[in-house]
Amino acid sequence: GYAANQRVVNMILKDKFAATTVEVEGNGPGKGGSLGGQGEASRFAVKGPQRLNLKGSISGTTMLTEAERHLAQTSTTVSTVAGDPDQAAARSLISASNDASLNATWSTGLGRGGLDGLISANAAVDRSNSHALSGLNVVVLTAPGGASATRTFGDPLRRDTSTTTLQAGGSVLRQSGDWKLSLTTDLGHVATDTRIERRADTSAWVAAAASGALAITGPLPTPAAAGFDTAHTISDTASLLATAVGRPVHLPAGDVSATFKAGY
Repeated sequence: GYAANQRVVNMILKDKFAATTVEVEGNGPGKGGSLGGQGEASRFAVKGPQRLNLKGSISGTTMLTEAERHLAQTSTTVSTVAGDPDQAAARSLISASNDASLNATWSTGLGRGGLDGLISANAAVDRSNSHALSGLNVVVLTAPGGASATRTFGDPLRRDTSTTTLQAGGSVLRQSGDWKLSLTTDLGHVATDTRIERRADTSAWVAAAASGALAITGPLPTPAAAGFDTAHTISDTASLLATAVGRPVHLPAGDVSATFKAGY
C-alpha cells in the first residue's frame, strides 16, 4: 500500500534490470490565484555489478499578488487619483518561479562479483529562477496653493533572481588486507544573479508641480528608465578525503580499532 520509497526495501535479484518512472503533480491554494506543478522522470538500470540512476525534474509556480487576496495597502502608497495603477496588483505574495534539475549516479563493484570494492561517481545540475513584484513607484505632488495628491505610476518594480548549481563527486572503496580504504572527492559551483529595479527619480515632477507647471491630478510624463541594481555571486567548493579503517593492534581484551583521515 506504500510507494516504493516509503517503508519498504526493494530487493533486485536479477543481473540485468531496468526501470523507467514518470510522475506528474499539480497543486494550488483553495482560494485560487496561483498554480504549481512538478514533473519528474527517472531511469534506473542494473547490469551485473554496475548501477546507473538518472533523474530529471522540472517544477514551477505562478505568481500570487496582494490584490488577489484583497490585502489592504499602506495609505501613503495608495494613489488618491482615480485611474492610477493599483498598488496591490503590483505586489507579489508568492513569486513566480521555475526550477529544472538533472542528476546522474553511476557505480560499479570491483573484483569477482563486485565484492572487492566499489567505484562511484555522481553529477548534478540545477537551474532555478524567480520573479517577484515590489510595488509601484509613488510620488506626492503638491500644488502652489498647498493641495497635494499621492500618485502611483509605471510598471511594477521587478526583482529577478537566477541560480545555477553544479556538483560532481566520486569515491573509491577497497579492502586491503585488514584495512578498509576509501577516497572521496566533491566539487561544487553555485552562481547567483540578482536584478532589482530602481525607483524612478521624481524630483523634477515635484518641482514642476510646486511651480504650477504640472497638474497634480493630470497625466504624468513618461519617467526615464531608472535601470537595475545587479549582483553576481559565485561560490566554489572542493574537498578530498582519504580514510583508512583497520585493527592494527591485538590486545588480550580484543583488537584495537583505528581510523586515519587525511584531506582538505
